[in-house]
Amino acid sequence: MILLRAPEERADLFWQMFHASADAMTLSELESGRFIGVNEVFADIVGYSPDEMVGRTVEELGLWVNPADRVPIVDAIRTGDGMQSGVLPIRSRSGELRWVAASAQMLVVDGVEALYTISHDVSEQRRLEQALRDSERLHRTVIDAMAEGVVVQNPAGQIIACNRSAEQILGLSADQMLGRTALDSRWRAIRPGGSEWAQAEHPAAETLRTGRAVTGAVMGVYSGRRSLRWLSVTTRPLHDAEQDIPAGVVVSFADITDQIATEHALADSEEQRRKVTGEMLRVEAEERARIAMDLHDDTIQVLAATLVSLDRLASAIDRGDVAAGRDAAAVARSTLATALERARRLMFELRPPLLEASGLGAAITALVDQAAMDTGWSVEVEVDLPRYSPATEALVYRTVQEVVTNARKHAQASQVSVTLSERDGVVRAEVVDNGRGFELDAALDRDRMRLHLGLEALFERVRLSGGELEVRTAPGKGTAVSFRAPVYPGVA
Repeated sequence: MILLRAPEERADLFWQMFHASADAMTLSELESGRFIGVNEVFADIVGYSPDEMVGRTVEELGLWVNPADRVPIVDAIRTGDGMQSGVLPIRSRSGELRWVAASAQMLVVDGVEALYTISHDVSEQRRLEQALRDSERLHRTVIDAMAEGVVVQNPAGQIIACNRSAEQILGLSADQMLGRTALDSRWRAIRPGGSEWAQAEHPAAETLRTGRAVTGAVMGVYSGRRSLRWLSVTTRPLHDAEQDIPAGVVVSFADITDQIATEHALADSEEQRRKVTGEMLRVEAEERARIAMDLHDDTIQVLAATLVSLDRLASAIDRGDVAAGRDAAAVARSTLATALERARRLMFELRPPLLEASGLGAAITALVDQAAMDTGWSVEVEVDLPRYSPATEALVYRTVQEVVTNARKHAQASQVSVTLSERDGVVRAEVVDNGRGFELDAALDRDRMRLHLGLEALFERVRLSGGELEVRTAPGKGTAVSFRAPVYPGVA
């Protein structure tokens, strides 16, 4: 406790120092709180003159933002018998909020207990600190709102910051990441080829080493309990304000797992499409080869035999042998009739005249009836369709023809039913047999590529038309093939 008493010159010296100080100073009665003295520096802070303040309390002047602040200060000084310090808010005469860093202690001036304060204005410092906090909060809000994951690494490669998207993508909390390196065992990083990234080859290490950004690196990451995630990674140097060297690296990454899965699925689909298209072309080539072989082995041979018969006829005529000539003519006629029937069948297979003349009902009925004659099937045919464009009729006929042909080759059936109808602009067809059936999954197994591609070609033909095809079968349970195909516009 400081006592200011006689001699009088000591009090005068105190007041001289009080008013001449560059620090803000006040002296107030400890009990009443009324100002005994206020120097110009403090008066400037609050916007009053010293004379306006002396004899009045801080409450009367409206300086306290929190009026209860004075009581704890006074109590602490009395009980602790020492100086108290802190930063307090006060409100100036104009209503502006100011902050002062103040130290307070008790003095006795001419027998009166007084509260003596020394303070300085820290309002600007507080404003800058608050602006920095606001900036950091805004920056954090923006970073956390980003869809990309962001982590910051120090020169040692340790993660010193991360955003929420990074936690969500990696399946790890900030506590699990902070302080660890980018190649920590908690998250294995692998290359697209399957090998793991080495520390020195990691994009972040390259950025730290060269000071240059790395963009578009693709990295697979196993982290937390999550399955493999593929990331597109970009690293940028974080420069020191005073040195032209990386003080760290900012790593941003986007989850491209779904994109890569889609690309792989598309590549697989294109490869499968290529194989199916090849199979379709192969089947068409085989069909052309079969027709050419039939023409060579059948029709051409028959025509050659006819020529021989005609030669015999000519020879018989030269000899005047009427009986031999009549026999030769009969053989030639029979041979030509056979050739004509076989040629008509080949033409029917290529483009059935009945389909062109009478439509799907007549053509499919004839197709199934011919198959029944060849196989001994018991058949039921129900076709309720109008005429369509040539494209629609060709698609439906060829699809039914291929299903019936497959049944002839493989089903060993005794009964077959074919049903076709139209509803809402879509032709619906179903071919059902009571044959031996088969394992559909096994038939579609890529190890059995030939059968697989045959079915795929059938599926693909319908799919390319905008339709759908379904096969239902099981060993010993027969087979049902149904498909839906849209009606193509065009002249019927």
